[in-house]
Formats: sequence, C-alpha cells, structure tokens
Amino acid sequence: MNVRYILFLIFFLPVAAAAQYNSDRGLFQVDERRGCAPFTLTITDLEVSLACNGGCSIAWGDGTTNNADGVVTHTYLNPGTFTLSVNYGGAASPDVMQVTVYPNVQPVFEIYRCGGNEIQVNVTDVTYDSYYIDFGDGTPELQIFKGSSPVSHDYGAPPHPLPYTVQVKGQNNQSANNCSSAQKSVNISTAIPAPTIDQLLISSSSVIDLQFTTRQNVLYRLEISVNGGAFANLGNLIDVSTATVPSLDTDNNFYCFRLGTVDPCNGSVNYSATICSADLAATPQNNANNLTWTTLATGVTNFTIQRDGVVLTTVTGTTFTDTDVVCGTEYCYQIIANYPGSAESFSTVRCATAISTDIPTAIADVSSVVDGGNVELTWQPDAVFTAETYAVLRQSNGGSFNSLQGGLTFPSFTDDKYSTSGQFCYRVDYLNNCGNSSDPGIQACPIILAYTTNSDNEIILTWTDYTGWTGGVDHYEIDKYDLNHTSLGTITLGNVTTYTDPDLADQGYFYVVRAIPNSATTGESVSNEVKALRKLLFAYPKAFTPDKQGPEENETFRVFVTEEFIDTFEMKIFNRWGEMIFSTTDLLKGWDGKFNGQPQPEGTYTFTATLRDKTGRTFKRDGSVLLLRKK
Repeated sequence: MNVRYILFLIFFLPVAAAAQYNSDRGLFQVDERRGCAPFTLTITDLEVSLACNGGCSIAWGDGTTNNADGVVTHTYLNPGTFTLSVNYGGAASPDVMQVTVYPNVQPVFEIYRCGGNEIQVNVTDVTYDSYYIDFGDGTPELQIFKGSSPVSHDYGAPPHPLPYTVQVKGQNNQSANNCSSAQKSVNISTAIPAPTIDQLLISSSSVIDLQFTTRQNVLYRLEISVNGGAFANLGNLIDVSTATVPSLDTDNNFYCFRLGTVDPCNGSVNYSATICSADLAATPQNNANNLTWTTLATGVTNFTIQRDGVVLTTVTGTTFTDTDVVCGTEYCYQIIANYPGSAESFSTVRCATAISTDIPTAIADVSSVVDGGNVELTWQPDAVFTAETYAVLRQSNGGSFNSLQGGLTFPSFTDDKYSTSGQFCYRVDYLNNCGNSSDPGIQACPIILAYTTNSDNEIILTWTDYTGWTGGVDHYEIDKYDLNHTSLGTITLGNVTTYTDPDLADQGYFYVVRAIPNSATTGESVSNEVKALRKLLFAYPKAFTPDKQGPEENETFRVFVTEEFIDTFEMKIFNRWGEMIFSTTDLLKGWDGKFNGQPQPEGTYTFTATLRDKTGRTFKRDGSVLLLRKK
C-alpha cells in the first residue's frame, strides 16, 4: 500500500470512541446533545447501580416521558431547546441536561465550472459552524468553516462520468453530524466555451433586457459600456439566461454589453461578442420621415427597419429616409441590429407624424345645377392632395369673393339663396389633411339663361358661357318643354351661347340649357329654367265704312290678335257721350256701325278690349276708330 495513502487514511480516520456528554449532576451521560431535527439522543449511563434501584423516570422535555433502565434512546422531531430530566427513585430532585435541536436546513452553495477538469465550490450558507463537501468522485469529504473562501477541486484527467454529484452538509460545533445535505450535479470539461448574447431589447427609457445562451454551473460576468467607452463590471451571473439592466438613459445614450465566462480557478475570462443598443430618433420632414440612430456598428451585419410592426427595409448604414408617407399619419419605427449568429438588438419604438408644407392644388372643376332658387355645386377632389374640409365662397355682380360656407367634408354644396339677378359666381377652396390651405379654386359661374323675341315673334335664347371647368365646354344642349312641362326633346348645339327657335306653333315654351364638359369625368352644368312667351300681337283699323259698298273687311270694326293664344275676350264701343253702344266676347265678331239696329252717325268712337291669353296673362287695350260713310 502506498504510504501517502496510509497517512491520508489516518488523518481522516474518525475517533473510535464516541463523545460523551454529562448531565448537570453527572448522574447520566448522552452520546450527543445537539443536532438537526429529527435528532436522536441516547442516554448511555443512568447510574443504575447507584440511583435507579427504585427505577428512573425520564422527561424528555418535549412532552414525552418514560421509565427505563440501562440504555434509553429518544428522537426529537421538531427544532427547539429542550430540558432532559431524569428523576431517580428516592432522590430529592432530578438530574437535567439542555438539549438543542436545530432546523434541518440544506446548505446553500454554488458550483462554478473551471477549465482543466476542475470545479470551484462556494458555500454561501452561514447557518452552520462548518461544512463538509463531498465531490462525488470517491475522495474524502472536505471540511471547511463558515465564511471560508471558495474551494477548488481537480477531478483529474478524463474520462469523467457525466455528471458528478456534489453534496454539501452543515454541522454545528459539538453537534451530531446528522444534518441533511444539499446536492448539485456538475459536468466536467477541459475548457468552457464563451457565452453568446442572443437578444437586446430596450423595454423602456431606463431598462434594457438581455437574453443569453449560457451553461449550467458556469460563472459569468456581465459588463457594460456607455457610448462606446470602457467596459465596467455589472456583476456575476450563474444559471440564468436573462438579465434586466435598470437605471439607464436610453433616450440619450447607447449601451454595449458583453458576457464573459469566468474561470474562478485561474481567474481568466472568455468574452462573448459585443452587442449594443441603438438610440433611435424619428424626425418628420417635408413629405418624409428621417430616421437616424446612434450605436456602435462594429460587428453588425445590417439593420432591419420596421414600420408599424412590419419590415420596411434593410440597410447597412445608420440613417434612412422614409418617403412613402402621408401627412397627418403617425408612423412608428423600430431598428433591429442584426449580428452574426442571429443575435438581435431591438431599439425603442419611435413614432413620428408625417408633415407636408406643399401647397395643395386648386380645385379645378366645379359643376353647377340651378333649380329654381337653389344652385347645387359639385366638384372633383384633387387627385394628389386629400381635403380635410372645404370652403365655398361667393361673388355677386363682379364684386369680391366672400365666405359662404366652411367646414364641408363632402365635395358638394347647395346655395339656397341663388338668383340670376345676383349674377353669382363661386369658388371652392380647401384645407388638406396636412393643415395647408389650397390655392384659390377656379371661378365657377352658373349659366344664366334669358330670352327675347324678334320681329317675326320668334323666341331668341341667350345665355352666359359656363366657366368652372379647366377643360372648358365641349357643347351646349337645350331641353325644350311645352307650357305643361311635357318634354319636346333636346336641341344639340355647338359651343355657342345663343339660339333662335323658329317654332311658332305655341305661344311659349320652357327652356333649360345644359353645358357638356370636355372632360368625361366631370358632371354637366345646368342653367336656370326660363318660360319664354311670344308677344301677343294686337292690331285694329283706324277707320271703317259700314255702308255696304265694300270692301267687305271695311264693313265692320274688329281688333286683330293671335287667335290661338286667346283664352277670353271682351270688346266695348262707346259714342262721344260715353254711352256703350256695342259689346262682344267673340273675337271674330266686329261692330257693324249700328246701335239698336240704327246706323250711327259718322264720327270718332272709342273702344276697350280686354284679353286673357292661355298663360293667364291679362291685357287691356284702348283706342279710337273713325266711322265713315261714302256719299
């Protein structure tokens, strides 16, 4: 046998004789008086020959008693301090001993893997006076005392079973070695690979969360750098895969992190690749949002830009201008720094509301439809700029444009105070969704239709040229109706503003002029409706000769009007004294120069003719006629 091995056994060989503890008066002994629950105590000598002739009564101090001779054993189940009392027969007072039972606490300890097939055990527990470490490889337990530095253990050259179970048990001074042990498993290796930081996430303006790929029982050191400066130690980590770093200022700084594998046996550190946060700023500019971010780009493969949670693009630099924006719309951005090995760093989400200083294009096409005392205006919204609200302005008789109605959200408006005499023109302006006012819109003047009659009693229509369309008028059309508003058809004209209706069949007609635009997407414009009536022609002779000598048309006096226009008629004739000598309601019946069958003398006679045409108009005509007779 190897001598060193023999000496080793002798050094760790426990004492053969167990410790004995005496009672206060020395009448009995116990093998142990302190231990962890459950704690078994044995009274090894009750002085039977001297004191227990009459029998001994034992009170264990936990509420149980018994009578016994010789060796007696009792188990305390719960922690506490107990008074063991032995009452000897015939003795005036019992002999006692204090028994202490500790809570059976498993020690807290950590195992750190080292390279070179070593581990280090750090007992952080302070419950017990000393601790025994069993490294699980058959070597004797190692005793250390409370507060001792970590201890290393070399498992020797491979191969090694996987894993080893390390046990640590605590013991107080002058106590039984019966406390429960804590155990952990550990793998042994010749070298420990560097860790990886998989993800960095800025979760608030003061907190960064990290995710790692680590190994069990390996001690790590997390380090931080501010704005690319020197790294500082944040503390050690073990058996965790995440870390939260508080008390930062991510709105004004960027932070870099690295995680080091610490070999506590030799003090060396093997670091991961560095990963950094990005301080992102999103600034709205004219028709664009400008993104800039500050970070340490060393080691970054590229940057992914997300907008509203969707990947927008990938860039290699630290700036980007997003031109695909609509003013007034809020966009939220996040930068993801991509590192080799799929590590990612997520910036804070920054939002910006897009703006535009562009002046919106003027409204270029406005149509108007007159309906009695109303005119309905409709217009085409601009194809590029989105209107938030419209405003309608009105001009009267060539004066200034004044606001008529604002705050409109639809491209139409009805002016219920319209009149042709006002010679109104309109303009539509708008405020776009960027808060910018448009250029003044096109001047839109509704068509004003009027009529006259010529010497042939034909109706002549005239109207104002329609303005309100950038593309202008292609042609005009006239809708014609009879006086009962029955359609008589449409007259299609060119780009003219007058029309003479040769139709003499009726006393009058209703007319409406429609302007047809050159643009197929623009609605037509419609004029006011006019009721055009031809003149009522009225004629009579200045003299007549009722003497039966001809010509026949001179034998009677009558008035001449357009017969088909007349609804009612009445004519009266008076002599020089104002006496009515003739009356008739028959337009075709004339006065034959007689009164009560008697021929009237030559001279001047007056008449009145009252007529009502078929449109309801009433006319009264006065005149005089000379009655003559041939000699």
